Amino acid sequence: MARNLKDDIERISRGKSSANKIGSRAVPHRLRQDERDAFERAKKNGYIEVYLNSRPNLENIYKKYCLATEKPYISIIHRQESSSLVIQYKAQKSVFEYQTRKEAKDKAKEILYKIT
Repeated sequence: MARNLKDDIERISRGKSSANKIGSRAVPHRLRQDERDAFERAKKNGYIEVYLNSRPNLENIYKKYCLATEKPYISIIHRQESSSLVIQYKAQKSVFEYQTRKEAKDKAKEILYKIT
């Protein structure tokens, strides 16, 4: 999509208004420094890793980034005992459960490789 949307996503992640009005005050988007680092890693890796007790901001902004860049949204949600892999691509959503973080990461990389 247009470069403007990527710029807008960057702006709302910093708590500023977007030119295209893509953010909502009811949905948290502003990222802290540790979340910003995780967001940059997610853009590089093609998937995001979050923990069950994480703030929703990081997932919200990464979903918008995936929509703007027309990439699949792949999220690994870590819990104490297991991990979930969430894949949302072209209006389809799938959720998979894994016993270890490594299994979830490996599957995310495999799926990303097949899609791209």
